[in-house]
Amino acid sequence: MTLVNQRYRILQSLGRGGFGETFLVEDTQMPSHRRCVLKQLKPTSQDEATRRLIEQRFAREAAILESLGDNHPQIPRLYAYFVEAEQFYLVQEWVEGLTLTERLNRRGTFSESEIRDLLREVLPVLAFVHRQGIVHRDIKPDNIILRDRDGKPVLIDFGAVRETMTTVMSGSGSLTSSIVIGTPGFMSSEQAAGRPLFSSDLYSLGLTAIFLLTGKLPQDLPSDPRTGEISWQSLLTIQDRPLAAVLERAIAAYPRDRFASAEEMLAALDRNGSTPIPPVVPTAPGPETSGPTVAVAPGWNAGTPPPTQGATEAVSPGVPSPGTNPSPGPASKNKKGVLLGALLLGVIGGGVMATVALQDRDRTPQDDDSVVVSPTPTPTPTPTPEPTPTPTPTPTPTPTPEPTPEPTPEPTPTPTPTPEPTPEPTPEPTPEPRPSVSDSTRDYYAALGGDNVYDLSLGWNRLSREMQQNRNLHPEGFESYRDWWSTVDRVRVNDIRVIREDRNEAVVEVDVIYEMNDGRLSRDQPRLIWSWQEAGNLWVIDRTERPPD
Repeated sequence: MTLVNQRYRILQSLGRGGFGETFLVEDTQMPSHRRCVLKQLKPTSQDEATRRLIEQRFAREAAILESLGDNHPQIPRLYAYFVEAEQFYLVQEWVEGLTLTERLNRRGTFSESEIRDLLREVLPVLAFVHRQGIVHRDIKPDNIILRDRDGKPVLIDFGAVRETMTTVMSGSGSLTSSIVIGTPGFMSSEQAAGRPLFSSDLYSLGLTAIFLLTGKLPQDLPSDPRTGEISWQSLLTIQDRPLAAVLERAIAAYPRDRFASAEEMLAALDRNGSTPIPPVVPTAPGPETSGPTVAVAPGWNAGTPPPTQGATEAVSPGVPSPGTNPSPGPASKNKKGVLLGALLLGVIGGGVMATVALQDRDRTPQDDDSVVVSPTPTPTPTPTPEPTPTPTPTPTPTPTPEPTPEPTPEPTPTPTPTPEPTPEPTPEPTPEPRPSVSDSTRDYYAALGGDNVYDLSLGWNRLSREMQQNRNLHPEGFESYRDWWSTVDRVRVNDIRVIREDRNEAVVEVDVIYEMNDGRLSRDQPRLIWSWQEAGNLWVIDRTERPPD
């Protein structure tokens, strides 16, 4: 059989798509003949100039994959990349295991605790990826493998290289991607518009978790046509309410309403703990009493007829039923409201008898919030017989004994209490160090070399909201930002000079050289005005100016 690159023997095809084909191969030049994944990628453009640029981008994206795999155990390692017969190839580590989709098909939907464990394992991987300025852009059940040897989830199939294959030259001469990378249903609206953000990955991860809980693809979930909100909780009763809240925030329609980072989402998951909080349900009836009872909702008076059985609703304690106004309770401090229970009817001697659970004015604070009071039967009076007189005996005098002197007790020494050790105060958590504005400036320009959308989204997120929404600078928002920076191949920072820096604002003058895609060099010396954002612990560019001559 023909070897690819005179080295890799194809064993089987693992999948085929619009970007190429993936194979399971063995490396004939390794003593173990280890198995690898070979990805064959086909560029969409046949233009020679564009192909040369694609090859450059392919090399750059391969270097990113190599760095990711070498520095995190839950990302496959890159063994090689090459171009052969005008086809682009990647050779990566073969991860033996089941994808989340395969696991769902074999064993059914995931439990809530399994989803918690999965998120705790995947979110640190995403946090690592995002710290490198990279957005995965195709988080879905098929791209997370549960590794056989340790059960760890492994993140596969980053979208960066596939996007490179779709590069075309626009009419203005700039490079752009002809296809949006991502999977419909799991992809957020801003990603579908070609503007992926870090929170786009969190959105996809949240929908992946919901798919594993419900067994339904995102496009099959009910949604509100007015707001676009996904009503997934109507499909199942989820006991772990904090987990549900984390997933709801992750899949918010607007990025500003989601978690700002994978670290924040993980912290919310851990902060809520793993102990599930049960939903509000009717309180189970207590032990049987001497007569049938009816538990009454707050605000129902004993003097009015009780509601019928069909009209009974489960309402959390202290919350009025819809359409009613709660009345203030008496001023007694020991008095508590009763808890809504189930309506119970008993038939006694062919007649229906019901008693009412009333508020107990004399309950102690240790009592439960719901008490069912049964009526105490009134005893029938019994005639008391007249007592028979008994003769009174004559008392015999008792001699008074002589008092015995008691010995004087020895004084008991008072023990000296052992002083308890003073507990050492719990140290306050060390706040995250504040980055310098010069480092922030250098990091900003480091993200802008080349036309990688992942890196550009990192730079875009370092702009203030006002600057992002400035239509003079960015008529089409992020797309305008990306279109300009994609014409720059590399940025060289010659000098960074901090003019002023205080707690809230800093002014920096920068001397940079842009190496354009067409080979031209362009020098720029802008003045950046940075603002400090306490919430994100970072500097953002508020505006730019031209320095005075």
